[in-house]
Amino acid sequence: MTKRSWPVSRIFGVVVLTALGLVVLGFAGSFTQATGEGAEVVSSTSPLEGEDALADDEELDSRSDDPAPGDDSVDVAVGAASRETAERLPAALLEMAPSVETALLVDAHANALYQFENVEGTPRLAREYYVAIGKSGADKRVEGDEKTPIGIYFVESYLPGRTLPAIYGSGAFPLDYPSAWDKRLGRTGSGIWIHGTDKTDTELVPRSSRGCLTLRDRDFVELEDSIDITHTPVVVSRSVQWLDPGEAQRSRGRLKAAVEVWRSDWESLDTDAYLSHYDDAFEADGMNLARWKSHKKRVNASKKRISVTLSDLGLYQHPDSPGLFVASFRQEYDSDNYRSVRNKLQYWKQTDGGWRIVQESSR
Repeated sequence: MTKRSWPVSRIFGVVVLTALGLVVLGFAGSFTQATGEGAEVVSSTSPLEGEDALADDEELDSRSDDPAPGDDSVDVAVGAASRETAERLPAALLEMAPSVETALLVDAHANALYQFENVEGTPRLAREYYVAIGKSGADKRVEGDEKTPIGIYFVESYLPGRTLPAIYGSGAFPLDYPSAWDKRLGRTGSGIWIHGTDKTDTELVPRSSRGCLTLRDRDFVELEDSIDITHTPVVVSRSVQWLDPGEAQRSRGRLKAAVEVWRSDWESLDTDAYLSHYDDAFEADGMNLARWKSHKKRVNASKKRISVTLSDLGLYQHPDSPGLFVASFRQEYDSDNYRSVRNKLQYWKQTDGGWRIVQESSR
């Protein structure tokens, strides 16, 4: 990603004004002094924008050393990314599930939102958008820190603009922050949205929300028809890691193989083999590994047969931890005395002993 810079025309204008002796007035009118990370000089105790959504209904005076998105340099920088990654794939999107038509990937450092289309499971870059993040940057930890979270999320719902304050422009897509993984890590807050804006391009500075992802309103309108509620994943990273296709295929193959062996061992009623896939730090449904083992041994002892079918598999590398991977799938479980269907998220990590599951949750 190339660093954004001031357009030549603006620099030339400043030089001319300097020569005419007007530099003080011209320069002071065009620039503001950044006040630090987030660069926000108006504070609010309102818990909106979820916590974070709707708090932006107060007029903000955000400032930043970065160029405003009205500058041509912003779009040039994002365009350069597409050329750089034309033959590479994002590490965070190893495989798109069949039900997922669109996936969104955010590079918080570059203020870029990438839209990917599903081509037989492989993500293909379709569009790139400028996106503003939290006033205090990324890596949200606690409620009210005005940061955008890093993680894997899904669009929960749609809020039309007519139901929201004008600052949200044409509408908003709430995300499912905090995720089960965020909760495990003790992260708090709520109300993280992707939304439009009533700001002009030059007013929408790179860090200007209380944690949400803010698009120029025309970009939000262009994007919104591609979003599928509950299906569209949104991966927010500090910066995007790109892989060559061969490396991506190898990573995808290893994780798919681990998931399949887990499924097969569960279905075989070999409880010890099945439980060998779980890490010592495993958590699910309020149970640690010891309670999980006791529960599964008791359940399996009552079964004569088990059938486990997985479908709609999606594979992700967690942007907050290079060794952590996430599998999303539809699980159909059938036994001689019980049947269930659920959508599951399974968190895997690579250890010296191979792949191990550290968390399972429904979604």
